[in-house]
Amino acid sequence: MDMRVPIRTVVQQTGLSAFTIRAWERRHQILDPDRTSTNRRLYSQAEIEKLILLKSAIEKGATISQIAALSVVELKKYGEQQPNHVLVAGDPVVAECVSAIARLDSRSLESILTSSATTLGAELFIFDVLVPVLRHLDSEWSKGSIRIRQEHLASATIRSVLDRVRTSLQTRPSAPKMLVTTPSGQLHELGALLVCILATVHGWNTLYFGPNLPVDEIVDAAHEAHVKAVALSIVYPIDDAELSNELSDLRERLSPHIAIVVGGRGVQNYERAIRKIKALEVRDLADLASSLRTIA
Repeated sequence: MDMRVPIRTVVQQTGLSAFTIRAWERRHQILDPDRTSTNRRLYSQAEIEKLILLKSAIEKGATISQIAALSVVELKKYGEQQPNHVLVAGDPVVAECVSAIARLDSRSLESILTSSATTLGAELFIFDVLVPVLRHLDSEWSKGSIRIRQEHLASATIRSVLDRVRTSLQTRPSAPKMLVTTPSGQLHELGALLVCILATVHGWNTLYFGPNLPVDEIVDAAHEAHVKAVALSIVYPIDDAELSNELSDLRERLSPHIAIVVGGRGVQNYERAIRKIKALEVRDLADLASSLRTIA
């Protein structure tokens, strides 16, 4: 007989939040868990395997609406065929966002994003809508197919929406605290905002300080607020000669019980410094929840 496990075990094994699992179950009927006499969900190992495959496909660019109906066998084939970070076209909401950006229609873009965030909730909004849109922007930018004005308009609008989502979230006052920012010279803050939102969804009390915060300020703020972790987003520039020294300085001056979490597209260029300070390196947003559990 297949062993059935509660949702907390599924969360631990998949890295997905309980909210996301229930939302996928409700909106896409991808799972059919048993119920106890007290109406608690119990999940099979086959359902856990499917969730892991779905998460992997989303990390490669799919949206849940595109792959929810696939079987485990089909999801395995999909994983073998799709390279990492390929934007899978076809989601109508993503297509509407892309069209609004092309038209320089910030009001439509803001309306679509806001409506999606309200309907889906913060976590599903990020993975189902925002991540595919950002991947599209990154892909088109690398090909030279998008203009600076389009990229700036999209970034400004997305930043505004994300900040509203961030401030709308609440967590228990006793939750562990995390300071979220970018180091000096790192001006791109969308990644930091995404980390802030997802960490809050997964039970952290986040303090967001915006981008470009000097080490002195990070250290003082972390100690004054009694945080358990400092999360840094590193995106661009990717060749800052001073950043490695700043990371070392930060580790030396922070209390040893405060963990440092580092993520973003630029981290691969600073891996030696990150290893040296024994920071927790987060490769992507989908890995964030499971990574944070190791320091919670």
